[in-house]
Amino acid sequence: MQKAFYDEDMLQYYRDNNEEHLYWEMFDLFDKGVVESKTHNKLIGLNHSDIKTFTVELTKKLTELFQKINLRQANNR
Repeated sequence: MQKAFYDEDMLQYYRDNNEEHLYWEMFDLFDKGVVESKTHNKLIGLNHSDIKTFTVELTKKLTELFQKINLRQANNR
């Protein structure tokens, strides 16, 4: 995730203001190796074109999908 947010221009901004150390505090694991994991990507679509009801229909379909793959909400609150 840190590699995705790293930005040379922003780093230079911090350097120009003598605050490079503050920038690197946000990237404490930048030089660590990336943990590789198996992934599977699938493009899905919803054949629904009415913008007024799209969100409701999308919510229904995502709920069905999550139930089918037995996904549960984490209780991190």
